[in-house]
Amino acid sequence: MTAHADPSVAPGPLSDPGATRGRAPALRRARDLAGIVPFALYVLLGLGIPTAAIAWGAFQNPDTGGFTLHNVDVATHGIYLHGFLITAELALITSVIPGVVGLLIGYAIYTAQHGSVLRRVAVTASGVFANFGGVPLAFLFIATLGTTGIATRWLTDLGFNPYNNGFNLYDLGGVALVYLYFQIPLMVLVILPAFEGLRPAWREAARMWARAPGTTGATSAARCCCRRCWAACCCCSAARFRPMPRRRH
Repeated sequence: MTAHADPSVAPGPLSDPGATRGRAPALRRARDLAGIVPFALYVLLGLGIPTAAIAWGAFQNPDTGGFTLHNVDVATHGIYLHGFLITAELALITSVIPGVVGLLIGYAIYTAQHGSVLRRVAVTASGVFANFGGVPLAFLFIATLGTTGIATRWLTDLGFNPYNNGFNLYDLGGVALVYLYFQIPLMVLVILPAFEGLRPAWREAARMWARAPGTTGATSAARCCCRRCWAACCCCSAARFRPMPRRRH
């Protein structure tokens, strides 16, 4: 027997599987992007709008309100230019020295024996030193190495006054010392995860580069190292991405 459809019953809406599959990735992307909305608003309100206001005001005439380059001309001459140069010199010193020293300390911790205990101690100490900044850090150095600081008085009593021998906490060298106090531990915290992420093949390739014979010249040593690095990387890739065995039916 053949079943007949009841004309009084309205047919239900037909679902489109393609449209459902198309909406799912869009919803997932919207959900993922929703997590950065608070941070984006924070950056916009705390950094974006003040930066735009400063950039706009730098080219405004305070009297007439029109566009002017007089403010830029004043900022690039005299004491303002001297301040920019000192700031650039301080930035260069406090970026190169912590980068090199922190890199060496991090590699020493990474390659040291019994590294688990040493790493925990070093990471804990670096975290404390790196987060100790601002007004407490300035007070620490002023109370310790200031003109009337504790360490300065002790050294003076021992017959060595650091301020009479070229040291000054309030000049470029002293301020750089304060920056190095927390930037070197910060570099250690940054570089240790990078060392742990190195593949053994890369480390072996670096050792091959260091042990490459230099009797035939730098070009031959570089070519030899490149061949060995390529072979090491190929071996690593072949071992990591081996094809899956075929299933027997």
